[in-house]
Amino acid sequence: MLKNNFEVEVLINGNSVKEYWQNGKVYIEGRKGQEYTIKIINKSWKRAVAIVSVDGLSVIDGEEASHDSNGYVINGYDSIKIKGWRVDDNNVNEFYFSDLDGSYAHKVKKCGNQGIIGVALFFEKEINHSFIYRSMEPMKFDNTPNVPYISPFEGGSTLTAANIGCDMAEAGSKDMSVSVNYCASSSESKAEAKSDLGTGFGKEVHDAVTSVSFERESDHPSEVIELNYASRRSLKEIGIDFGSRPKYVEQTSKAFPGNYCKPPKGHCNNCHGRGAHKCNC
Repeated sequence: MLKNNFEVEVLINGNSVKEYWQNGKVYIEGRKGQEYTIKIINKSWKRAVAIVSVDGLSVIDGEEASHDSNGYVINGYDSIKIKGWRVDDNNVNEFYFSDLDGSYAHKVKKCGNQGIIGVALFFEKEINHSFIYRSMEPMKFDNTPNVPYISPFEGGSTLTAANIGCDMAEAGSKDMSVSVNYCASSSESKAEAKSDLGTGFGKEVHDAVTSVSFERESDHPSEVIELNYASRRSLKEIGIDFGSRPKYVEQTSKAFPGNYCKPPKGHCNNCHGRGAHKCNC
C-alpha cells in the first residue's frame, strides 16, 4: 500500500501479495502456515522511524503497540524488511499466518486485535549544522579553525535498520503522544472481513540490528498505514472477487486516443523491420 512518502508491502516467498480495496480498507489474503515479511519503503530523502504493529502488538517488544513503541530507522530513499517478532539484537522469530488460537497474541494473552498490520511513520527532526565563530584576532590562513560537529547518532552513523528507543532520552521529556492501538478491534459493520487469522511466533532466524537515538520531527506520525488480512473465505463474504480481471475505463479525454499498438504497414515479425535489405520472409 502506497501512501505519500511511504509504501508498505507484505511479501510471501519474496513476492508482494495482491491487495484488495473494499469499503475503505485494504485487505490481503492470508493462508494458514504461510510465512510472510513486512517491507517498508521510504521514498523521502529524510530518515524516518517505523513503528510496526501486528495483531495490536509491537513487533519489537511484544507489548500493546502505541506511538511510544520502539521502531525501526529507515534511511532516506531506502527500505527495510521485517521478518518477525524480535527476541534480541541478533534474532527474530518469523511471522506466519495462523488460526486465532495459534497466534502469538493469543498465547501471550493479549488477543482481540488479530487480523491487521499497522505501521506508523515519523520523520526525524532536522539538526542545524550552522555555527558562528567569533575571534578577537584576525584569522591566520595557516591555521585551520576547529569546527565542531554534532552527530544525531549515539554509536554510529551508517545504519539501514535499527532497534531504537523512541521515548526521547532527554531528562524530563513529556509523553510524546496519546497511546493509540493501531490494531483496534473490527467494528460491527457487516461489510468488514471476519478476523479469522492471526500471526504466529515462528522459527528463529538471524536478523541483527543496532540501537541508536532518534529525535522525532513531530509528536504525531506523518503517516499511518494499515493492511487487514483474513482467509479467502472471509474475504469472499465481504464481496471481494478473486476471479475478476483488470478493467479498462473509456476516457473522454483525447490525450490518449488510441487503444493498443498496431504493427506498421509492411512490418515483418521475423526480421522486425530492422534490415535495410528487402525482406524475403
